[in-house]
Amino acid sequence: MALASTVGLSGVAAAKSKNSNGFDPDKQSEVNEFVRELHEAKKPKKRFKKLSEDQKQAVIDVLTDITWKYESNISMKSQSSAQSGWKHKPTVKTTAYGDTAASTREYSFTQELTWEYNGDTYRNVEQDYDYSLGGVFADWDGIKKKTTDESSDRFFTAEIQGKFSLDVGVDIKNVVATIESRGNASGVHTVLEKDAPA
Repeated sequence: MALASTVGLSGVAAAKSKNSNGFDPDKQSEVNEFVRELHEAKKPKKRFKKLSEDQKQAVIDVLTDITWKYESNISMKSQSSAQSGWKHKPTVKTTAYGDTAASTREYSFTQELTWEYNGDTYRNVEQDYDYSLGGVFADWDGIKKKTTDESSDRFFTAEIQGKFSLDVGVDIKNVVATIESRGNASGVHTVLEKDAPA
């Protein structure tokens, strides 16, 4: 009877140990679930530090395997001036959204572009940016590159790169999001390059 009790207590201890670890690092569904829980945790970094090395690596693998989605939108219709013939292009926002297999959004980077045009040429090109950190370990490191090429009278190209880092304490992964767009004398906007950070 004593032996049976010892075995029973051992089984309970093992179960509690597994629960305290949170998930099985070899089961992707459990890893994804933990990553989602981490996003909602009040002290995610403290919780992460308590994981085993295998669990930490499983979480890192999910957080660094980013799938990028891109979206461009214009806030309103172009506004024209009857006197000058110039039209003002409302801000065109092109955003790169970085998501994980756990359906968490780590960060996003937006190019904001506007200019004036009259059908023959363009002027007053303005390029700005915005960003958002959704991940608990995501950091913003600033703009790496911001250029505008206006060598052509018919069109211009605007490129911007945002630099991020993913710092989980045991590993830091630097990532760069690149968005390159073209605007022309007719007010048409085209995204030329949409790079996932590497």
